[in-house]
Amino acid sequence: MTILDPEGNAVSERAYPVSGRAIESGGWLEPAEDGGLYLCAYSEPRATGVDSDVAVFRLDSGGVEIWRDLIGRDSDDVYRGLDFTGGADGGCAVLFSEGYPGEGGARLSHYTQDGENDWDQTFDDRQDVFPTGVQSLSDGYIVLLVHLWKDSTFVMKLS
Repeated sequence: MTILDPEGNAVSERAYPVSGRAIESGGWLEPAEDGGLYLCAYSEPRATGVDSDVAVFRLDSGGVEIWRDLIGRDSDDVYRGLDFTGGADGGCAVLFSEGYPGEGGARLSHYTQDGENDWDQTFDDRQDVFPTGVQSLSDGYIVLLVHLWKDSTFVMKLS
């Protein structure tokens, strides 16, 4: 990744490898309040087979890694990223699933600005409703949920 200043000059060029994992299917960048960044990247089983994971990084304003977490590190299960957002509380939240929609295991994990995973919200697939997006609010998060087989959409607020 190359970080540019407002004039377009390179401030930092760095790679953020995750040992033994291919994290190539997609991801998100979110600004942090101190000028740094949150970076979330994920792999998918269609690209890598099993052992697909979700990586979360906290970078300072120069692109130096402050902390990282790898969701799925010690598992052969399928973990795939669904959405990611920086939080008004200075942390971040990653929405991911263990498996495909309809197989269960969707979760929203919150990280503090220091990298502590301080809470998780689990979503089950009762009635075929599955989370697909997350957005930060000043007092929490909202999660977009969709019905897998019908044209229904729901919003859940987490405070």
